[in-house]
Amino acid sequence: MIPLGLYRTTKVNLMSYKDLDVKQTRKKGTSNSNQKNVDSSKFKSVKYVVTNPDGDTRLEKDDLVFVLAK
Repeated sequence: MIPLGLYRTTKVNLMSYKDLDVKQTRKKGTSNSNQKNVDSSKFKSVKYVVTNPDGDTRLEKDDLVFVLAK
């Protein structure tokens, strides 16, 4: 088998992104009145693929590995 990549899941705090967006909007001097209210205690799962990971990449318990096999 030849490993090609990893399929990963990570948790993202949506509130931190909302706060960052609000700060950037205020710097620009525009209003963002249609922002959704997000509970700061909620996290969202984000899934992504890492192709050709470095040799020192550590596997996580939820990783799936893409392999080339006969």
